[in-house]
Amino acid sequence: MSQITYSVGTGRSPNLGSVGKAPIRWEYHMPGAIHAEGLVKTFGDVRALDGVDLDVPEGTVLGLLGPNGAGKTTTVRVLTTLLRPDSGRAVVAGIDVLAHPNEVRRSIGLSGQFAAVDEYLTGRENLQMVGQLYQMKAKAAKARAGELLDRFHLAEAADRPAKTYSGGMRRRLDLAAALVVSPPVMFMDEPTTGLDPRNRQELWEVIKELVAGGTTLLLTTQYLEEADHLAHDICVVDHGRVIARGTSDQLKARTGGERVEVVVRDREMLTGAREVLGRYGAAHTGTAAGAGHGEVSVEEHTRRLTVPVTGGAKLLAEVIRDLDAVGVEIDDIGLRRPTLDDVFISLTGHAAEQERRRRTAPRTGRTAAAASTPRRSRRSEHRDHPGPGPAPQPRGGVAQALGDSLVVAKRNLIRMTRIPEMILFGLIQPVMFVVLFTYVFGGSMTIGGTTDAGVYKDFLMAGIFAQTVTFATAGSAAGIADDMQKGIIDRFRSLPMARGAVLTGRTVADLVQTSVTLVVLAVVALLVGWRTGSAEPTNAGRVLGGFALLLLLGYAFTWIGALIGLSVRTPEAATSGGIIWLFPVTFISNAFVDSDQMTPWLRHIAEWNPFSATVQACRELFGNPGVSTSDAWPMQHPVWASVIWSVLIIALFRTLAVRKYRSAAS
Repeated sequence: MSQITYSVGTGRSPNLGSVGKAPIRWEYHMPGAIHAEGLVKTFGDVRALDGVDLDVPEGTVLGLLGPNGAGKTTTVRVLTTLLRPDSGRAVVAGIDVLAHPNEVRRSIGLSGQFAAVDEYLTGRENLQMVGQLYQMKAKAAKARAGELLDRFHLAEAADRPAKTYSGGMRRRLDLAAALVVSPPVMFMDEPTTGLDPRNRQELWEVIKELVAGGTTLLLTTQYLEEADHLAHDICVVDHGRVIARGTSDQLKARTGGERVEVVVRDREMLTGAREVLGRYGAAHTGTAAGAGHGEVSVEEHTRRLTVPVTGGAKLLAEVIRDLDAVGVEIDDIGLRRPTLDDVFISLTGHAAEQERRRRTAPRTGRTAAAASTPRRSRRSEHRDHPGPGPAPQPRGGVAQALGDSLVVAKRNLIRMTRIPEMILFGLIQPVMFVVLFTYVFGGSMTIGGTTDAGVYKDFLMAGIFAQTVTFATAGSAAGIADDMQKGIIDRFRSLPMARGAVLTGRTVADLVQTSVTLVVLAVVALLVGWRTGSAEPTNAGRVLGGFALLLLLGYAFTWIGALIGLSVRTPEAATSGGIIWLFPVTFISNAFVDSDQMTPWLRHIAEWNPFSATVQACRELFGNPGVSTSDAWPMQHPVWASVIWSVLIIALFRTLAVRKYRSAAS
C-alpha cells in the first residue's frame, strides 16, 4: 500500500480542538494504481496463483518476473478482467476488478504476449476499430488512429494489411491499439519476446515515454535486462507466489553481485576447477575455506563453472594463477553481472528458460516477500509521448450492443473481401453436390413413385440450399478459434464493449457471406435446370420466404459454430468440429432422399430433424415436389416448425456461446 503521512504541529485543530504540545501524525494508506491482495486461481489441480499480493504506485513500473508457468500471465489476466480469481481482491485505477469489470476496461490498456492485431486489416483499420469499440465516434477514431500511426512510425505502412508488417511493426501496432484512449494503467505481457535488439530498444523507449507521461505500467518479462531498463520495482513469482520483491540491483545483490565464469578444456578438470573456485565463493560468503562448494554452479555438458565473487576484475588474474597451479587448462574466463538465471537459481533452484512442470498438488499459505523498497516516480516531466487520446464514452444498453456488433461485423466483412479464396472454396462444395446428385445419382432416385431425373433435380435443390447455409457453421467455428489463438478475442474482452457483440458481429458477417453464396448457388441451380413452381404454382413472395427461412436456419447454426470455436484450441479442430456433426444432421433428413422410403426409426428421426423442417418448408414455398405424407407435426406445418426450430437454436446456443465467451481462458 502507498503511504501518505501528514504531521501537524502544536496548536488548535479546526476539527479536533486543542492538540496540546505534541504534534499529531496522521497516516493514510492508499492503494496504488494497481493493487492486489491474496489472489488465488486454480485450473483443476494446478494452483496457478497461490496468494499473490501486489501494489504499484501511480506513475511507476512494476516488473513481474518469473519462469514459464510461474503465474505471470494469469496475474495479468485477472487484473485485466479476463479471468475471475477463486479468491482475493484486486483494484485497478481505483476500481474493484470483480465488482465493476467494465469500468476497469475503460481505464486500462492491454498488450498481450502476442501482437493481437487483425492481419487482414490495415494498420489504420485496426486502430479505428479499437477506437470505435472504446465508444469513440468514427471521425474521432480515425483522427486518433492517424496520430498513433505517426507516433509509432507506421504512417507509411498505415494502409497496408498488417500481415505485410514485420514482427517489430506488429508489436508497435499492438501497443498503439492499447493506447487509443491513453489509459492511466497499462499491462504489457512479455511485450518484447521474439523481437530483435533494435526493435526491443525502440519499444523500451516508447514505454519510458509513456511512464514519463504518468502512465502506470505492470510489465511481465523473462529478461532481467528489460526490468533493469524499465522497472522501478520488481516482483519475482514462482509456483504462483511472490517470492521476492525489490529493485533490480537488490535482487542481483541477493545472488552474489558479480560472478566469475570459467570454461575448462576437458571435463576431467571440472573437479579441480571447482575446488579452486570454491575458495573464492567461500571468501565471498564469509565462510571457512573449502566450505563454499555449494556456491559453484557446474554445467558438465558445456564444461562451464560459475561462482559469485566480490572484488571485481582484479580477481581474474588470481583465479587464472590458481587454476594454472593445479593444472587446470581453460578455454575461456570472464567476469559478468548476474543474469536472470542466476537470480532464479538462487531464489527458486531452477533456471528461467526451463519450462516449469505444472504442480499436481495444491499448496496452502503464502511465502513472505522481501521487504518493500523505496520507489521513485517518473512523473516529473512530460517527454514526447503518444499524447492523451479521447476518453472512452460510456453508452451501454441496446445502442452500444448494436454499435459494437456492427463494428465487429464490418471487421469480418473486410477480412472476407481480402480472402477471396474463402468465398471460392465455400462455393465449390455445394456446386459439386449439385452436379453429383443431379447427374450421377438423379436417375436412380425415386420421388413420388418416379425416377425421373428432372423431378429429382427440383426435389434436390431445397436440400442443397439448406446444406450450404448450415455448412457455414464450420467457417464460424474456425474464424472464432483463430481469433482465440491469435489473442484477438482477449483484446476484445479487455475493451469496454458489449459482451455479446463479438459473437453477434461474427455471426452477422457470416450471414452476409452465406447470403452471397446462396445467391450464386441459386444461379448455378437455374443453369442446371432447377425451376420454382415445377410441382405447383408459386410467386416471388413465396420464393423469397423460402430463402429467408434458409438464412434464418443458417444464422441459427452459426451460433453452434460460435460455441464450438470458443470451446476448442485450434482453427483446425474447430473446422473438424464444425463439420463432422453436420453430416448425420443433413443426411438423416429429407434433403436428398424421400424420408417415406426410410426404415421407421430413421424416418422418425428425419421428421423431427430441424434441418428437415426447413427443407420441407422450402419445397412448399418453391413449389417443388416432395410433399410428405407423414403425420408428424413438423412435416404437416413445416414453415412454422422451421421458424420455431431456428429461434430455439438461436436462443439456446447464443446464450451458451456468450456465457462461454465471458469465461473463455486461453
